[in-house]
Amino acid sequence: MADLRKKFRVAVLSVLKHDYLPRAVAAHPRFELVVVADDAGQPDWVHERNQLFADEFGIPYVRDVVKAMAEHDLDLATVSSEAERHCDLAVRAADAGLHVIADKPMSTRLSECDRLVEAVQRNNIKFLLWNRNYFPAVIQAKEAVRSGAIG
Repeated sequence: MADLRKKFRVAVLSVLKHDYLPRAVAAHPRFELVVVADDAGQPDWVHERNQLFADEFGIPYVRDVVKAMAEHDLDLATVSSEAERHCDLAVRAADAGLHVIADKPMSTRLSECDRLVEAVQRNNIKFLLWNRNYFPAVIQAKEAVRSGAIG
């Protein structure tokens, strides 16, 4: 039987685009952010954004995704990069044996989506595509507009 008290150790792979996804994961008591990582070749402002997020959570920032995944005893990776890199980062995490929560869209290219599906199946990991459509605040706002209370 699964240990329901286990904490899942999480790598944050880039907070370039949005940081709400890793923040939501961090808010859950069974998840622990342990490292932020991105590729060394990213522009300075990307590294600065990642470093600020890492500093806020008191965790290291590593400018090498493969190294970070290898050295931090991880269970899961979140992916919040620009859409064009979602699949590549998610595939690398899956190939490292990590479960993945990725921001939408899965990719900007269908071929990349196929590559990610294959990596998920090949590595027998779980994959979740993050979507904000069902946030309670979004649902309430839609209802308020539909009912005529606002808008």
